[in-house]
Amino acid sequence: MKNSIYLLLSLLFCCMSAFPKEITIHTIGDSTMESKPEDTESNPNGQRGWAQMLQQFVTNGATVNNRSKSGTSSKSFYEAKDDNNNYRFWATVKPQIKEGDYVIIQFGHNDEKDGGEEGETGTNPWKSYTEYLTKYVTEVRELNATPILFTPIVRNYFESDGKT
Repeated sequence: MKNSIYLLLSLLFCCMSAFPKEITIHTIGDSTMESKPEDTESNPNGQRGWAQMLQQFVTNGATVNNRSKSGTSSKSFYEAKDDNNNYRFWATVKPQIKEGDYVIIQFGHNDEKDGGEEGETGTNPWKSYTEYLTKYVTEVRELNATPILFTPIVRNYFESDGKT
């Protein structure tokens, strides 16, 4: 699994220089992609989401719009609202997508919450998880952009001796 992810990322990075100018690569997902602060006071572990590092591999005028958000699932990224009842994440990314853009979609890590049952964040893998991924893909295609699924990302589980 780990080698498959590295292979997919390597292939994507190799193709980055072939993107025409003014293309945006939008990324939506969870904390494994999210941009994190670079100062050690607010980010003492020095964590970085992989999409945070993506721009350095992109050439030829293309840009990365990393809109990933920690703690989100396929469901909560789509449905989350702010205090004024406005949609917070997908609804703010979608209007930025233009024809010819790419949208990397990575969910699964937080969809496992609630024991794989429907909940505030959790999704059933055979029902709403699939439905939300389908919504993203369909909506991206309707905008004449290209969806790329980097999913599912699963959680690591560790034993007391540190082994997975």
